[in-house]
Amino acid sequence: MHNPNHPGAPIAPFWERLRAITTYPFRGDALFTLLILSAAQLLTAIPVLGLFIWLFLLLAAYKYAFSVLRETANGHMESQIGVLEAPDSVVFKFAGLNILMVLMLVPVFALLGPVAGLLAFGLITLVQPAAIMSLAMDESLPNALNPSTWFSIIGRVGLPYGLLWLLLLVFQISAGNAEDWLDRFMPGVLATVLAQAAFLWGLFGTFHLMGYLLYQFHEELGFEPNRHTQVADVPRNRENELVAAASARVRDGDSEGAMALLREEMRERALSMPAHELYRRLLRTQGNKEELLTHGRSFLHLLMAEKQDRKAIGLARECLDSDPAFAPLDAQDGLRLADRAEQMSQHKLAVDVLIGTARSHPREPAGTEAALRAAQLLRERYDRANDARQLLEFVHANCKNEDRRGQLAAAMA
Repeated sequence: MHNPNHPGAPIAPFWERLRAITTYPFRGDALFTLLILSAAQLLTAIPVLGLFIWLFLLLAAYKYAFSVLRETANGHMESQIGVLEAPDSVVFKFAGLNILMVLMLVPVFALLGPVAGLLAFGLITLVQPAAIMSLAMDESLPNALNPSTWFSIIGRVGLPYGLLWLLLLVFQISAGNAEDWLDRFMPGVLATVLAQAAFLWGLFGTFHLMGYLLYQFHEELGFEPNRHTQVADVPRNRENELVAAASARVRDGDSEGAMALLREEMRERALSMPAHELYRRLLRTQGNKEELLTHGRSFLHLLMAEKQDRKAIGLARECLDSDPAFAPLDAQDGLRLADRAEQMSQHKLAVDVLIGTARSHPREPAGTEAALRAAQLLRERYDRANDARQLLEFVHANCKNEDRRGQLAAAMA
């Protein structure tokens, strides 16, 4: 049986764990937090002071919800965290994220009318989970507000993101209906407590669900759950210490210092997977497209050497989204990656990798092979005969091997 708490076990898709996800707020620390915050809602009836108590309880609820999201994303399926464990900064960034997303709607309603405004509102609700997940991964508000980040996450997750969005709506509608029913049919004091409990159930459940999606698709999203890198009773080696030191600088607000530390070590030796993944997250936070592509080529080579094919495919997709001309450093890596992508029915990715490999390595035998395979796929699967011919002509003009040139000429004919 699948055990989601075991770091080596296959990860079940979230739609197979809906019962566990919907009951998450009623287990362990989550239930204790839900009960305390629900009962404390009675204090909001105190004149004047009640408003400040309400704000404090709302902040506490969202702090705990973000703790739930991050713990779930890191592979911890049971709640074992305290209500005030998450940093205050991420809650204020979350508030800023929601306020700014709402403000985006104001000019649409004002200038284009209610129909366009409602369409824009629908789009905001669709991308909001991606923005929240981005904020949870790197705590960067600019990154979470960047539309390219939203659509990159949605594109990498694919259709399951749409199912997530629908389930989040079900959570929120169910919680809202429960609050409304309790307000109408239960005694005042009891209604206040139970309505707050319904709100918290929806909040904790939706954030747990978003965290599980991050965990399920962590390879596609370039996110490494810390549960996968934690090994009990093993002394910390140089790699552990490096990642810990860089992470400490990030927590202290010194992202530049963390990047400089990782970059310096990278120049001297080959780094571990967690170190490379942390470096990429920092580059994403800065929006450093050029360095992301440069690092992506070397990291892709490392992933292929370590036979981390799924992670390599996720990385290649990310780089190609940023630059359609992206190509692996090694032409053989390109062929292997395209093979693996086709096995996973990711034919578009396979074609893009082959084209990039052919154009970047036209003089190598593997580059010529990539051109021939790409041309065949372009012609037969996508009916792009002109693109296939242009690619073959480019490689033919740059290839020096007569046998290969003959193969290319035959393909063009």
